[in-house]
Parts: sequence; structure tokens; C-alpha cells
Amino acid sequence: MSTELATLAADPERVADLEPAALPGLIGELEALRARLWARLQAAGATGGASPDQRATPEADELLTAAEAAERLGVDRRWVYRKAKAGALPFTRKLSSGTVRFSARGLERWKEARR
Repeated sequence: MSTELATLAADPERVADLEPAALPGLIGELEALRARLWARLQAAGATGGASPDQRATPEADELLTAAEAAERLGVDRRWVYRKAKAGALPFTRKLSSGTVRFSARGLERWKEARR
């Protein structure tokens, strides 16, 4: 997190002092932080407070293609790819360069959290 964003978090009233040209970069940083926080929240919810050896294994989760995830979300496949690339979908799993899948359990938790 940049020092400017940390300063704003400590004193939100300072937003009025910002130059308009600085806003897109700060919003981008804030969205990246938001995605990391969602991912952390999802990870914490997935364990249910269990110890590491009691956690569900990733193999127990169904990995969906972009088309399957899009269908469950009721959106276009391209929307899923765009949001995944931007880090806005914390249930995205990168398998290799150019190959991503989407956690079915994570997708359902994400949808529930947004209701």
C-alpha cells in the first residue's frame, strides 16, 4: 500500500486535498487491496477456524472453467476473464500461464457475501 493511500486510510478527510489526476491510481491500489482482503476473508471462512491439518483440501473443491463460472454467475465469459485478470474474483485459481479455473466453493461463498 502506498504511503498516500495509508495516509488517506488514517484521515479520509484528506481526499479533498488530492489532485484529480492522482485519483485513478489510488482507486486502482484500493481495488487491489480490496481483492486481497476478500481473498483473505474467503480463506478464513474456508477453514472455519480449523487447524491447518483439519482444513478441506483443494482437491475436494470443483474447479470450473470460465464458461461454467459465467453460467453460475449469470454473466458473459469475457466478464469473468476481465474480472479475474483485474483481481476482483478471489476464487480464481491460476493453474499455469494462460490457464485459470474458478473454485466452485469460493464462487458460492463470494456470491453469498455479495447478497
